[in-house]
Amino acid sequence: MKTSERVNAMRTVLTRVLLVTLLTVCAATGAEEQPIDWASLDAAQREVLAGMAESWDTLDPERQARLANGAARWAGMNEEQRGAAARRFETWRNLPAERRTEIRRRYAEFRRLPAEDRQRIRDTYRQFRNLSPEDRAAMRQRFRSLTPEQRQALRERYRNMTPDQRQRLREQIRQRLQQRKVDRRRPQG
Repeated sequence: MKTSERVNAMRTVLTRVLLVTLLTVCAATGAEEQPIDWASLDAAQREVLAGMAESWDTLDPERQARLANGAARWAGMNEEQRGAAARRFETWRNLPAERRTEIRRRYAEFRRLPAEDRQRIRDTYRQFRNLSPEDRAAMRQRFRSLTPEQRQALRERYRNMTPDQRQRLREQIRQRLQQRKVDRRRPQG
C-alpha cells in the first residue's frame, strides 16, 4: 500500500471515528425509541457505523436512532461538508467539559420551545450570521453594554412583537447598519 493510500485510509478511519464520537456526544431529546436492528440500516449507514457493529445491540434505542440519523446525514454529505463537520467536531472536542454541558443544557431548552419560536430563533441567527464581522462585533458590544434589566426588557419587547413588527425592526436595523458602513467609508474632514 502506498503512503498516499495509507494516509487516505487513515483519514477515512479518523473521519468515521470523529463522526461516531460526535454523534455520541450530541444531546438529544425525544419520545421513547424502539431498538433498531443492525440489519435494518442501509449499506451507507452500516459503513459509517462499522466500528459499532458488535456493540450495536447493547446501545439504548435513543442512541441507536441518533447514530443512524447522523450516519444517514454523513453519507449524504460531500467532501467539503464532511470536512466542515469534522472541524466543528474538533472545535466541540476542544471545549472545556463545563462549556459542553452548558451547551447541551441550552440545546435541550431550545428543543422544548414551540416550533415557531425555534424557527424565529433560527431565522434571527441566520440574519446575524449574514452581517459583516464588524457589524456583528458592534451588535455584540452594544448588547453587552446593556444592564441585565435592559437586556431582559429588550427580549420581552421583541417577544411581544407581531411578525410584521419584527420584520420592520429587522429592516430598520439593516438600514442603520448600511448607513454606518457608508459613514465609515466617507473621508473624515
